[in-house]
Amino acid sequence: MEEESLNAEDDKRKAVEDYESVKKDQDDLLVLLTDQDAKLKTYRDRLRELGEKVSGIHPHYNSLFPRVFTSQKKKKKKRKKL
Repeated sequence: MEEESLNAEDDKRKAVEDYESVKKDQDDLLVLLTDQDAKLKTYRDRLRELGEKVSGIHPHYNSLFPRVFTSQKKKKKKRKKL
C-alpha cells in the first residue's frame, strides 16, 4: 500500500514537471512568433515605402483559408419570401 502511494506521488510529480516544461516551451514559442510577426510587419512596411505591393499573407494561404485570413466573406444567399 505504501509503495503504491509512493508510485502515485512520483507519477504526480513527473506529470507536473512535464506540464511545466511543455508550458514553458509553449510560452517560448509564443514569444518567438510574436517577434517574427513584428519583423514581418517591419519588412512589409519598408517594402510598401519602396513602392512594392505587399499583402499581409502569402497567396498560397489565401486559397486555403480565404475567410479566416483575408477579408473575403462568405456570400449570403437571399431567400425568397413566399
